[in-house]
Amino acid sequence: MAAFQSSIMGSFGSSWSSRRALGSFVRFPRPVHVARPLHGTKREGSSTLHMVVGDPFTDPVRLARWLAADWSNKDQAWENPAFWAHIRTCFRPLPWKLFDGVAFFMESAYEYQMNRPYRAVVIRVVPTTFEGRPLYEFVTYKVKDDESRYYLASHQPEKLAGLTVDQLEKLPECCNVFVEWDPTKNRYEGFTSTKECYLVRKGKNSYLDARCWVYEDHLETWDVGRDPETDEKLWGGGAGPFYYLPSKRLSESFADYPIGA
Repeated sequence: MAAFQSSIMGSFGSSWSSRRALGSFVRFPRPVHVARPLHGTKREGSSTLHMVVGDPFTDPVRLARWLAADWSNKDQAWENPAFWAHIRTCFRPLPWKLFDGVAFFMESAYEYQMNRPYRAVVIRVVPTTFEGRPLYEFVTYKVKDDESRYYLASHQPEKLAGLTVDQLEKLPECCNVFVEWDPTKNRYEGFTSTKECYLVRKGKNSYLDARCWVYEDHLETWDVGRDPETDEKLWGGGAGPFYYLPSKRLSESFADYPIGA
């Protein structure tokens, strides 16, 4: 049964960390197998973007509308349970005023254990650019103290009423996911951008190479662990991407959004 879910959807596992956080920061060269922005290279930031409502390149609310749902890979898991765990992931939009922008409370859990999610985080969607390319950076936060009080909050939004920025701690930026619009395939593509999201699995060092594809009607995610020196695949991805369908859309959560809602 699949044990590692996608970084955008789920868990990196219990032993993930960043080389920066470990105190032995090493700037690896960019992997040759994919063209990506380099994290740590100067990016222009959202203030330079001219946002056009409804434009997939610059309007984060459009992306948020596609993501805001209770997602399930039930069909995939039932068809082949030897390869796929049945996962539920919910992206619940948070009030605009929390970050003065788009953000989600995201939980991932096994279907049989919904009250104990293996991942519960806040994701802030930050428009940015790299060499003129418009991107969205998914900046991730954890709840500082006793996150269990927010378990199931993506399904019971009244639990989120008292959530404030002061209760959140930003996670290492090297594991952030970047998302950009692909007009040729009418989808958003997400990816990690460095070799610095560092994991140890079965005693071997690896870095997380995470991908996701956000479509209007479904979501796909795919994680691979690679060797930091050779980029050789060490774990994950053998059966292909997770395939999620929305069991419930959460469009009503955008009621307080001032733009694009």
